[in-house]
Amino acid sequence: MAQRGLSPGSEERVKCSIAGSEVTDRFGSIKTTMSDTNKKARKTRIGSVVSNKMDKSVVVQVEQLVQHSFYGKFIRRRVRYMAADPDDSCKIGDRVLIEECRPLSKNKRWRVRSIIEEAVQL
Repeated sequence: MAQRGLSPGSEERVKCSIAGSEVTDRFGSIKTTMSDTNKKARKTRIGSVVSNKMDKSVVVQVEQLVQHSFYGKFIRRRVRYMAADPDDSCKIGDRVLIEECRPLSKNKRWRVRSIIEEAVQL
């Protein structure tokens, strides 16, 4: 049943009273808005730094062991993330904790939160 002035399939119109309180859509269902206490937890990954040639940026490689569904052999899956390192404190070989953040550039969506273990310098 379409209401006056709204065509079927049009986007929901959201009516908001006060920020951080309740929001109702045109169907009358109540949605709560995001506040500081119930923000979604950010994803974190632990990996090793493979490149630090850029200014205030590093490339972190995260390894994961995955078992093949049919053969049962364990396979190493590797993913490389570009992460922001504002202090330029990471060196190649460091184990770091990175967390998800807003897009900082074309490829950077992660930020170095802490250095877990420093690489051994020869």
